[in-house]
Amino acid sequence: MLSTIRRVATRRAFSSPSSSPPVPVLDTVMARGILSTTNFYLDHGITKTILLSIAKDKSTGEIDTKLLVPRWQKMMEAFFGCQVHVLAGLGYHPSEEGLRAYNENLAQLMATSNPKDQDDLRVMSRDVWRKTLAKSFEVEFEETSELSLMQARELMHKIGLKMNDEAFLSYVKSTLGEADANSDDSKSSPMDILKRKHTTMQETLIEHVYLGGEPSVLEEAGFEKSEIGYVSLQIAMAEHQHDPLIAQYLGGGMMKVMEAAGLNPS
Repeated sequence: MLSTIRRVATRRAFSSPSSSPPVPVLDTVMARGILSTTNFYLDHGITKTILLSIAKDKSTGEIDTKLLVPRWQKMMEAFFGCQVHVLAGLGYHPSEEGLRAYNENLAQLMATSNPKDQDDLRVMSRDVWRKTLAKSFEVEFEETSELSLMQARELMHKIGLKMNDEAFLSYVKSTLGEADANSDDSKSSPMDILKRKHTTMQETLIEHVYLGGEPSVLEEAGFEKSEIGYVSLQIAMAEHQHDPLIAQYLGGGMMKVMEAAGLNPS
């Protein structure tokens, strides 16, 4: 889910750059510093305050996507805003473009670093994302909730198949079309319209891909069918967020869903 509102979260806070400075050359020392500083802001200052405010509205029962999704989006906006603030000090443009350049640089660095540095960066990146989730939704993550790489790949393959299901994609298209027909966008900004579309898409995705079926994919993976279970799954998957096969399953599925929703996936 992290990637579904990257564009919305960053564009709401930062304007598109008219001209971009040269992209910094990211090395291991810089990458560790960026992740450590981001982690620091998650524990202190305004980012921590925002995440804890989200946690006040946590749900302990069944998932209500109309409550979960806006809080998830608020968390993502805070997280990306924090990252962009940190990156700007190192020469990245304070925008979606700068954040995208950093993520590309980090992926390239991890692919070419020695095994120890690769694992250090993977663990630091994982822990930053896990802390963001845990603070925002007050989830205690236990080691027993870990998923092996094979389990994570199998689970994401199932999720990818659900996202590529023609019946589901048709439902996404009709649901978004109905929402458009029932919305008065005459006084809405393009960003507000985009956010509304993303919100409806995320609600539909959670309800039908993660919660649909008996048992649901959440329950098949050993997590309870609740808000805590959903967030715990995302925390567990953070261990394998850089696995290329998992990225392929998730990325391919999200492309199809966004196309069905009438959103530009680029």
